[in-house]
Parts: sequence; structure tokens; C-alpha cells
Amino acid sequence: MGFLPASRPSDTSTREASRQYAAQNRVVQWHEPEVYAPGEMGFTSAPGRDERWMQLPASVRERLWQYAGQEALLWWAFSSGEQRPKAVLFGNQALCFADPRVNTEHKPVYAVSVYHLDPASLRRAEVEHRPWPHSPPEQRRVDRSTRATAAGPPDVPPRNVSIRPQVREVLGHLPPRAQELLQSPFTSGQKILRQDHYYYGKAGGDLSVFSMVFAGPRDITAVEGTRTVPVGHTEANAHWSLRCYRATVVKRRGR
Repeated sequence: MGFLPASRPSDTSTREASRQYAAQNRVVQWHEPEVYAPGEMGFTSAPGRDERWMQLPASVRERLWQYAGQEALLWWAFSSGEQRPKAVLFGNQALCFADPRVNTEHKPVYAVSVYHLDPASLRRAEVEHRPWPHSPPEQRRVDRSTRATAAGPPDVPPRNVSIRPQVREVLGHLPPRAQELLQSPFTSGQKILRQDHYYYGKAGGDLSVFSMVFAGPRDITAVEGTRTVPVGHTEANAHWSLRCYRATVVKRRGR
């Protein structure tokens, strides 16, 4: 299953977005994304995203909404200890990051980075993962780095995506299809400029919120949803309900 349009744009914009998306896919098909094994997630007793979001200055929250648009696709705010929270808001018009900083006058401020997207390019895909209680691990996760593949042309770009080790360990908990959708625009050399994630729940148990975003100079991918561990299941064969997003970047400000 691939991405579906998130809205109904005009015929002209639909044709153009389809042409661009098809062109991107022709390149991506050379490089199948890795599917990673799960690693350490890590949990703290920090307050949830609602409380942290309201700790942001009102002016920062207003700026995020101004750029992101009126529809929030995913969002979070998080900090550890007494640090000021950082925040992410992905809307129907932009992906925004608010990072706490100290200016040249040693005053606390926020740096807001914005990835403006083409609304007509926004795509979504539902991923429902429902393994049986005792599904063997090899049926759930396959590390394609050990799989024999046909050789490509001598100048074929590397297919490995530059994902930080900590992010990769968390990414490995997602179903294979969700991992592939997140990485697909970045397997042909496009650099990931921002990669971040947020989750809230119990270690080894249910997650009421799971979000992850990858942002590059040309594309944005994101996933948002929940994890449940039914009776008789474990974290390794948990159930996931996810919505994956992909959009084209038209302008960027900040990092």
C-alpha cells in the first residue's frame, strides 16, 4: 500500500504533484529502505506533551500555528528535568520546530525552524499491524543489509539512510511498512536535516502517542499513532495503528 492524497486539490495541481511523485519514485525504486531491529527506547517520568506544550511562551505557540496551518497532523512538546521544552508541530502547510536557545544577550529565546510544504503534495498511508501472539521474530523484522541483492550500475548512490543511532533504535520498533515509508525519499542521497521522535506510555506496554518526523531539503515524512500490547502479546508482537505522511518541501527557514 502506498500513499494516498490527504485532500482533493485541483486537477492541474494533482497532475503536477503526481508527475513529481512518480519521478521521485522512479529513483527510490533502485534503493529499498532498511528495516531495523528494535533497540532501547528509554522512558522517563516527565510530564506529558499537553503540559509541556502550555509551558511554551504564548508567542512561540502562535508562531507555530501561523506557519503550520489550521490542521495539526502531529505535534509534541518535551523536555527532561527543568529544561525548557522543545516542540514540533506538523500541519497541513508546514513542519515546524521550536528549539530553546540563549541569545547574544544571554536571554532565553526560541529558534523556530519551518519546512513549508506544498499542500497538494501531501500524502497519507494507514498502517495497521496485527501480528499473532507468538509470531516468530524473523517474520516481523528483516534486516535487508544481510540480504543478497542484484548489483546496480557502478555509480548507483548508497541506499543507507543517515539516521542517528538513537533514532534508529526507536525506528526499529515500528512495523516494517512504516519504517519503509518513513525512509523512502531519503534512500537516493537526500540528506535528513531534522530527525526527531516522541512517545508516551509504559516501557514494554501501551503507547498512547508515538510520533516521528524526518525532514530533508526536498521531502518530509512523518508517522503518528499508537501501540497496544494485548493480553498474550509482548512488546515484540504489539499491535500498531499508524498514519504515515509524505509531502514536498517548497521552502525552508532555519535549520
